[in-house]
Amino acid sequence: MARRKNVNISENIRSLLEAEKPKRKKMRKARKPMTAEQKAAAAERLKKARAKKKPAVGKTYNKVCYDPKLQFKPLKTILEWSKEAKEQAYAAKKDMNRLKEGSKDWSSAASRHLYWYGYANDINWYLRHGDWISNTYGFQQQNKTKWVTVVPAFYPDGKRKDQGPPPIITDTVKPKRRRRKKNETK
Repeated sequence: MARRKNVNISENIRSLLEAEKPKRKKMRKARKPMTAEQKAAAAERLKKARAKKKPAVGKTYNKVCYDPKLQFKPLKTILEWSKEAKEQAYAAKKDMNRLKEGSKDWSSAASRHLYWYGYANDINWYLRHGDWISNTYGFQQQNKTKWVTVVPAFYPDGKRKDQGPPPIITDTVKPKRRRRKKNETK
C-alpha cells in the first residue's frame, strides 16, 4: 500500500486565509482645480484640436455605401428597403406560425418569408461588402437589376468570354449539301 505524504495543514489554512483577505484598491488622486486662466487655455487648445479634426466618416458600412459616385443608391434609401424587407419577412414568419404546417396557405407564407428574408440578406451583403448581388431592387423588389460587366474575362486565345465560346471547328469550308432525289412515277 502506498503511503500518504505528510500534509502541512497549517500551511494550507494560512494560504486560504491569505486568499480570503480583501484586496486594497488603488485610490485615484484627485486633480487640483484649474484656475480660470488654465480653463480658458485648455478650452482654446481643445477648440484648435477640433478644428483640425476631419469630418466624421461613417464606418458602420462599407465605404462604397458612403461614396456618392460609387454607391448603388443613397444609403438612406437602402436602409429603408432593409427595414421594409425585415418587416415583411417577420410578418410572413408570424403567418407561418399561425397556420397549420403543410397547408397551402402555410406554404405560400413560407415562400413569402424566404423571399423577403433573402432580400434582407442581399441588402446586408451590400452594406457589408459594397456589392449588390440581388436580381431585384426597390422598396417592394419591383425593379430588375441591370447587370454590367465591369472587368471582362478572357479565353486563353484572347477572345472575351461574354461574346460566346470560341468555335470548335476552325475550317471555313462549308460541308457540301446533298440533293435529294425526286421520286418519279410514270
